[in-house]
Amino acid sequence: MELAGVQIRGQKARLGSKAAAIAVLTLALLSAGCSAVPRQATTDDSELVAPDIAMSSVPSSVPIAVVAGAPVVDVAPEIAISRAVDAFWLAYLAAHDPPNPDHLSLADVAIGEELALLRERISMRRMIGESIRRSKQDAFMSTARIRSLAAESAVVDVCVFDDLVVVDILSGKVVNDKVGTYRFEMSMVKQNSRWLVGMNRILSHRAGVDECER
Repeated sequence: MELAGVQIRGQKARLGSKAAAIAVLTLALLSAGCSAVPRQATTDDSELVAPDIAMSSVPSSVPIAVVAGAPVVDVAPEIAISRAVDAFWLAYLAAHDPPNPDHLSLADVAIGEELALLRERISMRRMIGESIRRSKQDAFMSTARIRSLAAESAVVDVCVFDDLVVVDILSGKVVNDKVGTYRFEMSMVKQNSRWLVGMNRILSHRAGVDECER
């Protein structure tokens, strides 16, 4: 997924056409030192705007569609963080189909630089006329494992099996249906009783289903 905003910076440019937008995305990717793997699974938006375990495992048993908008309740932090990760991906999908950088759910799951990066990448998707959505198989899966936990901060390793598809909005044609497994490092902060993603970084990517999803 742009999936998650990964901190990579590229030069600012005025984007007057789809070709210009793609050129900026390519420059950003190269300047970030990322491996340019054409058409990786959609959770890796590194192709866009320069865009994603010895720990206690807390896989969520709550369907991802149930998480967003759920009331804040006083639960164990491990459970709250797992739900927050699920809510992050749900908001990510909602804001990408159609691409809307001002989607209200984004501010409910991300904060600071991560929120800014998400909005920037979603704007780029909209500029080049692409949506990200679930595949027909709908096998997208996310598992959160806490690496470190403090009162108001946490570092979480997130394993994502990504079978999302990128669709050209005008033609409806699928332009990316590659699947892959990603490991992300999410830095989270607690604000007003909610856990929010402050930074998201890709640790690794493998094509297909990797061990962390089995």
